[in-house]
Amino acid sequence: MANVSESQHPMARICKEWLAKIEIAKKAKWDVFGQYAEESSRFYDGPHDWMWAMEYATGSRGFLSKEGSHLPMFRMTVNKPFEAVALFGPALMHKYPNVLVTPSIPPIIPPEGLGIDVNDQTSAQQYQMYLQSEDLSKNQRTTHAALAQHYLNWLQIETNKKISARRAITEAIVKGLGLFFTEMHQPVGSQIRYPRSRFVSCDSVQKDPDAEYAEDVTWYAMECIHPINRVAAAYGLPEEELRGHMQSFESQGTSRGKKDAMAHRQPGSTTTYDLLRYWKLFSKNGFGHRLKSVVKTTKKSDFDFDQFGDFCFLAIAKDIPYPLNVHSSALAEDFESLLERVSWPIPFWTDEGAGNGWPFSELHFYEKMNCVWPLSLIKTAIGEIRFVNWCMSFLADKTAANAKTYVAVAKAAGKDLQEQLLNSTGPYTVLEISDLLGKNIADVVSFLQAPNFSIDIWKMVSEVMQLIDKRTGLTELIYGMTSVQLRSAAESQIKSQNVSIRPDDMAERTEDFYSQSALKEMEAAVWSCTGQDVAGVLGNVGAMIFEQQMQTVDFESVVRDYKYRIESGSARKPNKANRQSALTEFGQVALPVIQQFALAGMTGPWNAYMSEIAKAMDFDASPFLVQEQQMPGQDQGEAQAAEADEERKEEEHQSKMQMEQDKMDMAEEKHKLGLKMMGEKAAMAKKAAAAKPKARKSA
Repeated sequence: MANVSESQHPMARICKEWLAKIEIAKKAKWDVFGQYAEESSRFYDGPHDWMWAMEYATGSRGFLSKEGSHLPMFRMTVNKPFEAVALFGPALMHKYPNVLVTPSIPPIIPPEGLGIDVNDQTSAQQYQMYLQSEDLSKNQRTTHAALAQHYLNWLQIETNKKISARRAITEAIVKGLGLFFTEMHQPVGSQIRYPRSRFVSCDSVQKDPDAEYAEDVTWYAMECIHPINRVAAAYGLPEEELRGHMQSFESQGTSRGKKDAMAHRQPGSTTTYDLLRYWKLFSKNGFGHRLKSVVKTTKKSDFDFDQFGDFCFLAIAKDIPYPLNVHSSALAEDFESLLERVSWPIPFWTDEGAGNGWPFSELHFYEKMNCVWPLSLIKTAIGEIRFVNWCMSFLADKTAANAKTYVAVAKAAGKDLQEQLLNSTGPYTVLEISDLLGKNIADVVSFLQAPNFSIDIWKMVSEVMQLIDKRTGLTELIYGMTSVQLRSAAESQIKSQNVSIRPDDMAERTEDFYSQSALKEMEAAVWSCTGQDVAGVLGNVGAMIFEQQMQTVDFESVVRDYKYRIESGSARKPNKANRQSALTEFGQVALPVIQQFALAGMTGPWNAYMSEIAKAMDFDASPFLVQEQQMPGQDQGEAQAAEADEERKEEEHQSKMQMEQDKMDMAEEKHKLGLKMMGEKAAMAKKAAAAKPKARKSA
């Protein structure tokens, strides 16, 4: 395929418009989110002295004058972001989330609600048919929910969700936003496809800069860097068509381009594969022809973009004058094929409830007012963190200066004493003083003492550190420490409840994040998987039900939870100390009663309590479980009771059948009587009709 110029492809202008919009979105994101995310990342995992680099220290966020000033010898970094990740991270992601899928069962409407008279046989039969239909629907929904739950829980482990979740949680704590991108995945060399939610950095995504709230966003773009051969295979392009566009000369001059060059993204200098940087763009407002023009280019294309509708997908790269998914050869395809190319791979836009209808699931802990980008946990204390780092560095210098010992030597002592002092290596030095000096030793050598160090500055730093801890939630109780002794159990309980408010809220948001991604994975499976893809997990019968029932219903029934509801259980680390305390407190009240039940042969409650307390204390409860003992003659008594129960049920069944038969006989007699009365009425009417002509003749 030959290279296509801008004037030859009808979508060239669209590509330029989208790339310009992405650049505008980058700037808007940097102003409200990006600069703080980058600064927090440097505190978390940057050089220990990065704050003292002149580019930062003399910049708008720095603390030195433009001309520069005295720099400390010791340049420290108080790493609060790392402490937040180390404390909150393991608490939020301890194990794989357990996905729970519950069937959505509509309520049963009573006969009165349908206006049915239960005494009427026909109406009663109709209501019975309604109940049977509802039971069938309930069983089907329960089966679908069980299959979905089994498949989704398999996905969590197969796609290594724990690794992606830890990355997303870390980025949400440090930068303010963690992301999953849900897509179909086919492992190399495998014929099986399945959905996965993988971590993508918030640095790689851009949103509609005009939106103030998440529900107002009209487009979402994700930056990708992949080997050219895979990009070409994915979109049906020859590699030669892309190889000349790996990176433009303009982008090579930018700081990002220089970094790319160092990371062997330049043609002819790569050490592994040739890579291409491009954008996957999801739009909810058309293909791009409705964008407000911001670039000077050729006249608008006459191509009919409205035929693609509102929900469009594009893959665009700089200096390539066409979308990768709609190259020149694709324009010759029929409309159905072309529409498939520009449509979202999975129509997540149908479900505006889960992540506002995007392929992305977002995790953030604090919202920013009138902004689609969230607020970072660290950003709220960034000013105080800068101050503490500045003070701590100069305090370290001050400490080093005070550790020096200054010795004053009389000039008359000459080089003799000075050389001995300078050459001393041990903690004690013997000085020989010439008798010719004839002076007191204090007149020859004296030690100078620096003024006492004021602790006021340290108090200020300590106060600011406490402000940072309160703002970020890294209080002493989170660390398991307390500066004062707790006076009562009630005080301890109150403090424990208050300190868990923030972690509990963060855990709830994280569970919602897992639930969003699980729902998107199920939507992707229903839309894209085949019976062969799920047969290994669900079995042949389950795969048949998945293909013939779950995939044949309207797709909206999946995204609207009409059939079943998908929720993720907690993945946070369980608080075993609280559980032990709760079980112990419960046991003080319940154990005496439970023991009486166990002595009477009802060992279920005792075994359940022992199992729970052992689980909370991490030991095996089996030696403490009591086997249920049967009293002499209990087997015979139970058999007799079971036999009597069966006889009672049989009698009730026979009685019910007899009543039904009596009702049917009565209904039949009533029907016959009605027919007889109708016949008599018809005969009387016929006789009356025959008598009318005779009456007219006589008249």
